[in-house]
Amino acid sequence: MATKEAIIKELTKLEAVLQDKKLGDLTLALYQKALLHFPEEVLARAVAELIKTCRYFPTIAEILAVADPILQDYNLKRLRQIEEDRLNECRKFVYYDFATNRVYCRAQPEDSCECARTGDRSKCRMWELLDELRRKDWIENNRAAGQAPAGAPEQQEGSHADQR
Repeated sequence: MATKEAIIKELTKLEAVLQDKKLGDLTLALYQKALLHFPEEVLARAVAELIKTCRYFPTIAEILAVADPILQDYNLKRLRQIEEDRLNECRKFVYYDFATNRVYCRAQPEDSCECARTGDRSKCRMWELLDELRRKDWIENNRAAGQAPAGAPEQQEGSHADQR
């Protein structure tokens, strides 16, 4: 979350560029209180956008109207990154046994994979990944034998499925 100093810095930028309003202590305190929950990166992006679009110093509501969509985008990107990091962590424990042509999980309770520590494999993305790999193996094996299920996706070279 943004510090009071970061908020003052961003508001000072707006004040310097727009030059139609000088912020008093009470006004500054109100702006700080309203903007305190935004991460500094979001606030900086919002101020950059406001500098491009505003002719006058923005009200708190105008700043919030610009900053809220930026915050939603920021949070979505963070959640995707967290999920991707978690999935990459789980991928470390996926083992493909070429001799048996099977995919196994080798996570142990001391590993960083959350499901291995808790014993609750139902919430782990690794099991989704394993199921996906097993399905692909099964489809490919049955396709080779001419028995692929109806609706099974055709695997094409260079497809997104190959890149996993």
